[in-house]
Amino acid sequence: MRQQDRRATTCAAILHAAEEEFGRLGFGEAALESVAATAGVSRGALYHHFRSKRALFEAVYVRTERRLCDAAVEAYRRAEGNRLEAALAAYSAGLLAPGVRRIALLDVTVALGRTRARELRREITLGRLEQELRGLGVALDMTHARLVFGAVTEASCFAAESDTLERSMSTILRLVAGARPAAP
Repeated sequence: MRQQDRRATTCAAILHAAEEEFGRLGFGEAALESVAATAGVSRGALYHHFRSKRALFEAVYVRTERRLCDAAVEAYRRAEGNRLEAALAAYSAGLLAPGVRRIALLDVTVALGRTRARELRREITLGRLEQELRGLGVALDMTHARLVFGAVTEASCFAAESDTLERSMSTILRLVAGARPAAP
């Protein structure tokens, strides 16, 4: 196995173990020693790939957010009816998974700070969705898209802190479905 392949395999093992640890225990309680042990690497190897717990969490968050985006884009492409609603529903369904909920909604601002979390959400999620939709020939009103995305993101973070996340996400989707831009 080449050095580059070993590096990628080690990094993937660390990310998988960290996602499990952060998803189960949260950022504050997760231990890098446990992540390293689960990944089958030394602490030194873990720190070689990720300089800090925060850097590791950011990599896990980015990976998680990209998976959510992949699901949303795929739902958009397959949808027969309202494609935006299908994409938001797929994204929301992914957020309901307990580990994802903790990583993507509850702990991201604690681990990375509000500013960095918002930057990553805009860059990864909104940026990726904009790129995909434009690639599909969809004309976007980006002001409207940013407002809807901001509302969904903030409402999702608020709902994640409650015991009624699933019902709250359903309400968010109904609200977004009615949030159409005015005709020019």
